[in-house]
Amino acid sequence: NHANIHPRTTWINDELLYIKVWWGRVLGTELILDLKNSTFIYKRMFAYDLYSFSQKANSSQHFVFKLEHVQGATPPDFKSFELISLDTEFDSIRQITIETSAPMSSNCYLDVSSSTIQAFESFIESFLQELRNSQPPRPLETVCRNCSIYEMTWVYQSESGSFLFTEQRPFRYPALDYLFPLIKQELNRMPTEAECDAEVKLHFSLHVDS
Repeated sequence: NHANIHPRTTWINDELLYIKVWWGRVLGTELILDLKNSTFIYKRMFAYDLYSFSQKANSSQHFVFKLEHVQGATPPDFKSFELISLDTEFDSIRQITIETSAPMSSNCYLDVSSSTIQAFESFIESFLQELRNSQPPRPLETVCRNCSIYEMTWVYQSESGSFLFTEQRPFRYPALDYLFPLIKQELNRMPTEAECDAEVKLHFSLHVDS
């Protein structure tokens, strides 16, 4: 169920195979398949040439946001959340991609409403304003040694960047209070509105002719 571009494969060594799959003209997935154990040991979604692509887009209609769990405790609801809204002279792209957590790992795709885009844009504007003004982070009372750590990345108008944080870190910007409730609203849509592609474990057999 990929785009009309054939998947690209490259051998890394005798046991590992690199695979690149395109879902459209912008989005794709990179994978590394361990043939010996019949498992994918690496998987990452990407947006092709995102920054140069943004130069062809109307800056007021160009927004990319991603939140990814990178280490610590296993997240209860999702591993990564990505919202893409691009308008170009050729096409318009609106999509939310959610990668759920193990043991039922899957990629789910949701249509994006204008109100959702506006809500996430407002959040990024507030957060960036706090960063620009160097507003002192608010102290929290608790510290967790094995908390989920997230990396937030964005491309919004002419600005892009990333920010590493955890929900239980001792210092946090107030704008982050609004992030997870926004994502939770989209997660609630998944059971009835999402199109999900569950991972299927591949089985390989090697036939050797004497």
